[in-house]
Amino acid sequence: MTNGGSRQASVVVLAAAQDAGGANALACVIEELERRERVQVAVAACAEAVRVFVQAGIRPRTIPSPEGPADGRFVEAVQRLLHGVEPDALLLGTAWGLSIDKVLLRLALDRHLPSISVVDLWPYLRERFADPVSGEVCLPTKIAVMDAVVSEQAVQAGLPKERLVVTGQPYLDALVAKRHDATLHHEAHGLRQHWLNGRPSGTRLVLFASEALARDFGGATPYYRGYTEAEVLEGVVEAVQAVEASRGWRMALVVKRHPREWQQPPRLGPLAARRDLTVVDEQSVWPCLLATDAVIGITSMILIEASLIGTPTISFQPATQAGALDPSWGTVMPVATSPQELTQSLTNALLSSSASSGHDGHARSRRLADGVLGDAASKIAEATLSLVSRQARLATTSCGPSREEE
Repeated sequence: MTNGGSRQASVVVLAAAQDAGGANALACVIEELERRERVQVAVAACAEAVRVFVQAGIRPRTIPSPEGPADGRFVEAVQRLLHGVEPDALLLGTAWGLSIDKVLLRLALDRHLPSISVVDLWPYLRERFADPVSGEVCLPTKIAVMDAVVSEQAVQAGLPKERLVVTGQPYLDALVAKRHDATLHHEAHGLRQHWLNGRPSGTRLVLFASEALARDFGGATPYYRGYTEAEVLEGVVEAVQAVEASRGWRMALVVKRHPREWQQPPRLGPLAARRDLTVVDEQSVWPCLLATDAVIGITSMILIEASLIGTPTISFQPATQAGALDPSWGTVMPVATSPQELTQSLTNALLSSSASSGHDGHARSRRLADGVLGDAASKIAEATLSLVSRQARLATTSCGPSREEE
């Protein structure tokens, strides 16, 4: 689909991502740009983004994933990539730590190369552009954010307002377009039967969307929240067992691990170790969300996806230290800060799921859709190409990427 063909292009865009969220956000934009006349898109990826692009039918140029926050070989590989493509503009996802997007932004400074970064979710807006070693912030020409709320939060985090453009989130647009897809629902039905095989009729199915907190936000980092995914799962199991005891329901718990957890065995506390859990890794997200009666997560994009599909959704953020709670989630779903709060929220969610004739009637799904959806891929594609046009008209570098002025 990309990185090939003999079409002569007047504009070359280099799209690059490292994390799954960034790749998901860029995939639809890449497709939109490929439909434009005389536009060629070269796609580069590493880590989880490679898998996401391939699943979307995009063939990326791959480079080895970074090993640590100061991997010189990784930086050199990105330099060779940029030299080989010689793009007119950069279209980037965002990622944690040393990443392909951060290296490309630093290299773009010397080349006066315009760039746009797509923010796929709201937490840690300024940190997405910070060097993991020096802390220096390097910003793109424009930053595409999903809605006005995120734009305000970005300004509060210290990002220049003039660089922000509200576009929506392309990946969420794609989800809404597919949520009535009969193939997805058929796959979800089969998945639910598989997970509940051998369990009594009427068993309720709860999905926990894990995250790699110990790796990315561990106790030795300045971003430690006071807990890791292991402590969160312990609270989830405690809440599930409390609901079983109070309501007399039989419940099955599925743990869907984050891609950055796949290389390690599950970290289970004593409650989780004694529980009959189903742990899954490489399972497509959307059928999982359609197969379950309720979704519990922390601050993962999966929670937004579940809300849009209409599955009752809860963000569980144990408030074990000041500043650990991210209040943004409370605007679109219940947020529980203790196993006791989670027990009540989970009870309400399962009662809501049982009373509803289908997931699509979930009120939060409609409210969230009103806030973030609306032809985002086309808007970001237009913003990307407008950067090229503007750069061609300017003799200065005033609108090019630059380091944040402290």
